[in-house]
Amino acid sequence: MQTIESAAELLLKGKILIFPTDTVYGIGALHSHPEAIERLYALKNRPRHKPLIALIHTPPLNMPKTFYHLAEHFWPGPLTLIASSTGYRMPAHPTTQKLLQLTGQPILTTSANLSNHPAPTKPADITISADAQLLLGPHPFGTASTIYDLDSQTLLRSGPITLTQIKNCLSSI
Repeated sequence: MQTIESAAELLLKGKILIFPTDTVYGIGALHSHPEAIERLYALKNRPRHKPLIALIHTPPLNMPKTFYHLAEHFWPGPLTLIASSTGYRMPAHPTTQKLLQLTGQPILTTSANLSNHPAPTKPADITISADAQLLLGPHPFGTASTIYDLDSQTLLRSGPITLTQIKNCLSSI
């Protein structure tokens, strides 16, 4: 069992980590370590055309007004926003927030399961290996995040935040 500080150090050294998020258990590596990202795809048996989501501590710069409006309304929380072909999410889980703060950079992530298998919602469901696991904090909510593509204005995956909620929020701009 890792501490949050030692888990952050491992990520900074290019290791792959399994950790809780507010939605499901995730597996990830830092964007600054492309070799770890390649290993992550191999561990998951994930097709390269399926992108990873960037978990972030602060919103990125130079995004459309709609991005910031939705982020202000739903983050931190279970909404992934796609902008310029990249998915961003600011998780509400305290462990993940602390990891992001300590590493100071996005964690590229996906659920901690083999591709096309159910996403893990409790430690016993994790069937994939990583360099380390950090299982501190509350269990995930159990439903993968909603994914909304700002470029095409389409819902790519249903989740805890509904399309109606997103459209209502955007209508107030």
